Amino acid sequence: AKRIQKNLLRGGYVFLYKPYNKDEIKNKMKEITYKWYKSVEEHIDKL
Repeated sequence: AKRIQKNLLRGGYVFLYKPYNKDEIKNKMKEITYKWYKSVEEHIDKL
């Protein structure tokens, strides 16, 4: 993915990522969802 940096008016910045294809988006979404799921599962186990 191509990364673009956008500077904010009062300081700071935002990174924008432009993917090269749909599979890259799908894989990233699956990765994020899986990490979230594992985190929730760990928190539930601690209860």
